[in-house]
Amino acid sequence: MPVTQLTLDDIIQMMIQAGEDWAVAHAKRLIELVKQISDDLPYDSHVMELATYMHDWGAFSKHMQKDVEHALRSRQVIESDILPRLPLTADQKEILLETIELHDYRDMRPKKSNEALLLREADMLEFLGVM
Repeated sequence: MPVTQLTLDDIIQMMIQAGEDWAVAHAKRLIELVKQISDDLPYDSHVMELATYMHDWGAFSKHMQKDVEHALRSRQVIESDILPRLPLTADQKEILLETIELHDYRDMRPKKSNEALLLREADMLEFLGVM
């Protein structure tokens, strides 16, 4: 039996159904911040949108686990439940997971992708209320 592919609209609906409307508004603000700060830095806008809408899923009451940091939990949930249903290349999947896991502005681990760097910076700017 074939697996049903998910779209960005499906992802957003899943967030709303989980009762996490705050996350939709948060993601929209981050997408706008990424556009403002990216300058000429190339990035995959589709992967960025997906990562932006899914980076906090580990903080949702539905997915939260005690003693598991929300960014890591978000990666775990997306990797097991969502990633197999996304029509992405292997490289895009790797970038998506890295971007989700390393999005927290307090996480100073090196980032390989521009997407991970941009989401972290946008998250920090929003937290600081700079933009």
